Formats: sequence, C-alpha cells, structure tokens
Amino acid sequence: MRSYTAAGVAIALATLAGWGTLSPESSARGAGACLRLPEARVIYNTDEAVVVRSRPRRAYYGCLKRQGRAIRIGSPDRVFDVHPIAGPYVAAQSSAGIKKFPGSTAGRIWLTLTDLRSGVEYRVFKSFTYDDGEGGINSITLRETGSIAFQTTGGRKDKIHLYACELATCYDSRRYGARLRDLDESQSGFINIRLDGDTLRWTGDNNQEKSALLR
Repeated sequence: MRSYTAAGVAIALATLAGWGTLSPESSARGAGACLRLPEARVIYNTDEAVVVRSRPRRAYYGCLKRQGRAIRIGSPDRVFDVHPIAGPYVAAQSSAGIKKFPGSTAGRIWLTLTDLRSGVEYRVFKSFTYDDGEGGINSITLRETGSIAFQTTGGRKDKIHLYACELATCYDSRRYGARLRDLDESQSGFINIRLDGDTLRWTGDNNQEKSALLR
C-alpha cells in the first residue's frame, strides 16, 4: 500500500482529480494534512474534501481542502465502511460491539455523520447484523446540507424500513442520536432513493413512486 511522506505530497496531489476552483496551493495545504498521515490511501476525493485511510491504525480521516485539518472519522469505534462525501459531511458505519440474543449473536452497527468543518460526529442510527447475514444498513444517500436517508436491510422477521432526517431539525443539542422519520416499510426493499433539495423520493413496493418533505 502506498504511503505519502512530506516530500511526496506534491507528487501525490498531482494524481488526484477534481480540485474544482481551488488554487493548487490551497489544495495542497488542505489535502496534505490527510496525505501526510502514515501509509495514507485516498478513498474519496471531491472539490471540497478528501478522505483517506491510514493503515497502521486502520483509521479513516477527512480533510476539507479550504481548512487543512485532519478529522478522525468514526472514532472511537472501528469503521468498516465510509460513504461518498457530500459537501463537508462524511457518512460512515462503525462496529460497536456484540449483543447476545436467545440462540444467536448480533453485531452492533452505528451509522454516523461527521462534519469535517468542526469535527462534530452525529450518531444517526444503530442497527444489528445477525449470524445468518440478515440486518444492517444500506442505500445511504447524503446531501451537502447534511440531510441523510437510508434503508435497513431487515433482520429476522423484520420488514425493511426507509429512514431519513434533515440535519438542522433532527438532532438534539447533545447530538446523541437522531429523531429519524420512518417513512416507509417494504418486504423487498426500496430503489431509486434520492434527495432532491428538501424532498426525498423513492420507489417502494409494487413500483409505487413516493416522496416526502424532510423539513
């Protein structure tokens, strides 16, 4: 796995696409804080931010290119999946321990949202994955405003649910968990989940097109 030293940052930056309207000097300062991390590998790169994985601690970090500060994503939980950046926000899934049920064991999963401007981490949703492979979270959709939507993949006899929230209205002052909206349930899952401004649109059972205003 390739590692970046201070001397190699300029060369590494030359290989990255999508710096937008930022000057080369601004891009180098902003992304360099992440690229200089030990054995850093670029996971996502946008006009505004870059996310890297630093191998020694198997940790993920994000840097806003206008700010130049490395923010740990998903700390202190073990992050196993990071999702594409939207503006200054990064969504991630972290392992959060084991819970025992009668006759089975399930892994806890936290879906989190990190603001790379401040380093604040919002805990969005906790789910479980079971021994038989059921459970979990997928189809995560994120906007630059911090609005987020996703579906659970079901567990045991549970139906699949579609959840969403708009960052400005769904968190309390302690940032401990979100007041999510449970918008729909399905036997087979949802498709075409997309955020159009403040409106979430999706296709449910029987190919029925649906929408909901998040504010």
